[in-house]
Amino acid sequence: MNEVTHPNLDAIISATDLATANAVRFGSLVSSSSPYGRITDSVPVADAVAASAAFPALLPALT
Repeated sequence: MNEVTHPNLDAIISATDLATANAVRFGSLVSSSSPYGRITDSVPVADAVAASAAFPALLPALT
């Protein structure tokens, strides 16, 4: 998410870890997940957007 470089813009994309049902937040400054803490690896914007497509609050996962 460090690809987002617009001045004065903090981007946050929400997703859900379907294995644990916990929220994952991908941010332009920091990314984190409650069971794992801070995510230190760089996450491409495309991966964060793809993960957010299954965010259960808006679009439940198909079973």
